[in-house]
Amino acid sequence: EINRSPPFVYSENKIILTREAGEGWMCLCEISVD
Repeated sequence: EINRSPPFVYSENKIILTREAGEGWMCLCEISVD
């Protein structure tokens, strides 16, 4: 499951940096936290 907690979205072992967009989320980059 994906837990959304601005400005980060935690997806399994990866942290996707996000930024608030007018209609939703915009993926800026993806980081492996392994």
